[in-house]
Amino acid sequence: MRNGKRFKLIGACISALLVLASCSSSLPEPEPERAPAAPAPVLTQEQLAQLLDEVEVQLTEGDISMNPEDLGERVAGSAREIRTAEYLIEAADPARPITPLPRNDSMVIVPATNEWPRDIVVITEPPTDSQIPRVLVLQQETPRDNFALTLWSQLLPGASMPAMPLPEEGAQPLAADAEGFVVTPGEVGEAFTDVLQGKKADAEDSRVELFAEDPLSKAIQDEYKALKDGISAVGEVKKTFEPAEEPVAAFEALQGGAIVITSVSEVTNFKINSGSLNVSSDAAVLLDKESVTSELKTTHELSLVFYIPPADSDEKITVLGETRDLTGASGK
Repeated sequence: MRNGKRFKLIGACISALLVLASCSSSLPEPEPERAPAAPAPVLTQEQLAQLLDEVEVQLTEGDISMNPEDLGERVAGSAREIRTAEYLIEAADPARPITPLPRNDSMVIVPATNEWPRDIVVITEPPTDSQIPRVLVLQQETPRDNFALTLWSQLLPGASMPAMPLPEEGAQPLAADAEGFVVTPGEVGEAFTDVLQGKKADAEDSRVELFAEDPLSKAIQDEYKALKDGISAVGEVKKTFEPAEEPVAAFEALQGGAIVITSVSEVTNFKINSGSLNVSSDAAVLLDKESVTSELKTTHELSLVFYIPPADSDEKITVLGETRDLTGASGK
């Protein structure tokens, strides 16, 4: 009897274990987390073509009427400010025409991102009677905003852009504080003001030696010296340079390094202690007078395109493109 009860008890235990095993096999297995999908380019080829067509139409409307109100919402920021000044200057002197901005492109950088703001960079074909391509930046500030042309520059003679991902693949945008480069994208504009000011390489905290030579900073330094010499008999002059808080656009290049487009405001203040000061022709148009007897302030917008090498590189930061446009003048 005892053996029989023992066999019954063992059989019951085995049955219970089989039931438990059967139950445990039906429990759901946790699935491994899926890697997030890589962001897609923010525009298709068709959307990009439509955008560039709309920018061209609105630019053309403004250029025909020479009225900034006709530019429309596709032209904004410093691009609109510069175009407005150009209309006034050309109206006063047809020999000073507005900057041609071709529609046809030779390279387009389209970001692949889920975030805003979003920046598209267009390298145009050279304008008629020129060998120098323009660099256009179109920005979408928020999801509710349309893309608009906010800045243009031009490549320097002989300069070429590094290889970048195709528009249908999308390029990696960079944050202002992105590391892994000689300087961060957000620092390059401020560092370049050392060059613009003509700071000595051995001066404290000087960053001049980070940059290769460029023609614009040399021209500004020469102009500053000439202004100081020219005004010394009647007054004084001072130039200051204020970099943008953040770069306009920044992307990682295919072979390393970064393309960064940013701006610097160049402000020139004249103080007249005696007599009067004749104003340059373009500034006179914006000021609506040809001379001042007390003070004069002019503002130029420097639109700059940099290539920043990787942090472990021996290369210098290269200025690939730059423009200098008068945007304001005031005085009395």
